[in-house]
Amino acid sequence: MDRREVGTFNDRNRRGGEGSCHKMRLWKHLYLLPLSVFLGFIVTFFTTYTIAVQLDHVKPDFPYISDGGACPPESCIFGQMLNMTAVLLGLTVYVRYSLVEDYYSCGHMRARWERWLNVAGAVCGMSGAVGISIVGNFQVTNALGMHLLGAMLAFFLGVFYCWIQVPITYRTRPDMTRPWLTWVRLLIAVLCSVLFISGWVCAAATPAEFSHRLTNSIKACNASEIPDSEWGMPSHGWEYHVCSTASEWAVGLLFSVFLLTFVYEFRLVTVEKPKLLRVASVLHQRRWVGIECLEPPPPLLARRSRRVPPTVAPVSTGAHRHAYSTVNQAEGGVS
Repeated sequence: MDRREVGTFNDRNRRGGEGSCHKMRLWKHLYLLPLSVFLGFIVTFFTTYTIAVQLDHVKPDFPYISDGGACPPESCIFGQMLNMTAVLLGLTVYVRYSLVEDYYSCGHMRARWERWLNVAGAVCGMSGAVGISIVGNFQVTNALGMHLLGAMLAFFLGVFYCWIQVPITYRTRPDMTRPWLTWVRLLIAVLCSVLFISGWVCAAATPAEFSHRLTNSIKACNASEIPDSEWGMPSHGWEYHVCSTASEWAVGLLFSVFLLTFVYEFRLVTVEKPKLLRVASVLHQRRWVGIECLEPPPPLLARRSRRVPPTVAPVSTGAHRHAYSTVNQAEGGVS
């Protein structure tokens, strides 16, 4: 019985047609990923801060990053920009993971802990990207608990991701990176850790009354609820608040710079586009056949006998191999 061929879209030319479909399709200029993440954070932070200050939603000296995106219209820009940047960050983390994994597979990194460290970095990076999206979508004025959860994921796992990348950078030199990048990333990781701790300590030291009034002014989108005469007075806890907010801004900017350093490794990396597979069913039979070829197979695939073996072992012809896999489904169930 006749059955349709199943395979990659490149199989359409297996009988000597055009050869253009066999060309490898590549994505180049992957260094634009970390560069886009860096620019996305910078543009988002300063755009929303400028709009919030101009509309008198926050005091110019000195709100949290998310306070600048708590009220409309800047909250709309804040959420949309952070969502897009989070997606780009996830792609950057994945490419970085794949790059180190390939380096490990080639035998340059032999210790098992190095591979697990790379996996841990990918998990932390992806989770941090999710946290950034949560921060953008759950504003501090609408869902404080979810906002704080997203902030913890973004900042804590972001700092941890920096520390994970330091030994990975050290182990991949000099083939994939340069020694000076190890020291730059180590310095950024140390600064992020110190500033992260100081930010949370200063936030906890801020008097509850001052924090309550500040939160109410942000929810009301009216910075004038706290008079300028009281803003900046040490007796009201202003200095602890500014210490906390300045630390948060510094950690966010340093993390952006850390991701920017990936440009060096990504500049010579290309990614092959995924292959699309078309699946066709056998006419008048409840049977599926799947074929994946590493090379265009010989032309005698149009007809076969009705009895198809459940599996076909790889066949080697010289230096080339064709891998075939079949999944048969009988009349009453899967065999």
